[in-house]
Amino acid sequence: MITIRSTSGNSVASLLTLSHVEMLLGPLPVRRTFEPRAYGGHALQIAAHLDASCPGFLLATFYGSSLKRQAQFAAFSAIDLADPSRFDARLRAVAPAVVAGMERLDPLARIARALILLRAKRIIEVALGSCPTGFLGLMARVGSDPLPKSVYRKAHALYEDPHNKGRAAVLRQLRGTIAPTTIEVVATLDDVLVHRAVVERIKSLGEVAGLHRFVTMIREQADAEDAEIVRSLDALPHARDSSLVGWAEKWVERQVRGAGDAPVSPDDPHLRIRFGADLTRLGREYRNCLSQRLASAFAGESLYAEWIGSPGPGAVLELQPLSLAGGRYWVCEQVVAARNAPPADEVVAAIRAKLDQVGVLYRPRSPGGSGHAEVRRLLDLWPDTTRPGDADACPAGLAGYLSGLDTLGSAAL
Repeated sequence: MITIRSTSGNSVASLLTLSHVEMLLGPLPVRRTFEPRAYGGHALQIAAHLDASCPGFLLATFYGSSLKRQAQFAAFSAIDLADPSRFDARLRAVAPAVVAGMERLDPLARIARALILLRAKRIIEVALGSCPTGFLGLMARVGSDPLPKSVYRKAHALYEDPHNKGRAAVLRQLRGTIAPTTIEVVATLDDVLVHRAVVERIKSLGEVAGLHRFVTMIREQADAEDAEIVRSLDALPHARDSSLVGWAEKWVERQVRGAGDAPVSPDDPHLRIRFGADLTRLGREYRNCLSQRLASAFAGESLYAEWIGSPGPGAVLELQPLSLAGGRYWVCEQVVAARNAPPADEVVAAIRAKLDQVGVLYRPRSPGGSGHAEVRRLLDLWPDTTRPGDADACPAGLAGYLSGLDTLGSAAL
């Protein structure tokens, strides 16, 4: 004896043998080669209502193949329990031979019997309107558990709409079981990012917004063309468990302008704002870790300028943005020479005069003076983790930046 409990009505249990089920529905295509596989959520709610009208339906779905179950789950996503007549009408239009002789049954009973007897392809045609080429193959690769209701429509659109041909092709290129998140990612990605290398490396749908923002930024700040972006993705190896950080770092190295207006002109004879590869070069020349500050400059969270005026030698300035009611301003947090040494007094004086000229505030982090370093050590303020070029304070790179890229504010633009 097999107990089937309906969740509709008064939750009355139906005790059925397989012979009872076959007497009601005819021979059921119950695959005894499979172990029964339970499921829950919205799909179970619909199945329970169908089972209440057609006892034995739930048992049949437990023993169905993965493909048959996914077709049934797709149908569940299209059934409105408040008005099952609409789905029933589509069923009678698509598969009249199967429902012939069931006129005396109520719509839910007719739907349940048809979902057991119909093949997966025909069920998809009833539920989603068509079964485009390749869609059944996708349904066979998503596992045996129900997908979120909206995913069935999104997946169907990827194969039905000719404009989504490239997206469907990416799904076919993937290996193994395809997660519902992967389908949503492929449906959401910007056209230039619809690429196997991207889909393999995205772990959640939330990463897509940050990736879209990043692509917009490299178009604006690194002069990236779509064809170049695609070629850079083509060069990535197939590595399902890796990330896009290395790919992003290469684009950041190509940055040629900032995320907003800089406080000095690009051809200024005294100060030059440096980005990308120039920051890496400065890091080598000044013996600091500016090469690891590329992400901060790219995001517009800071700017790094090189003093090339007289008197020399040169120095590096860290500029931070300030958003005030009247607009965006900049403040110079510090100035360092090679190996993070303080510049000569005459150099600092010339730099401050220049900053006053271009409207940049000057706020050194410490008053300096004789013995100041020793005071910092005494107060456990050493090293100064906010100093650009302090090797101990260098960030790990772009990993943290990319993970939160979608939260960057409009000030970064």
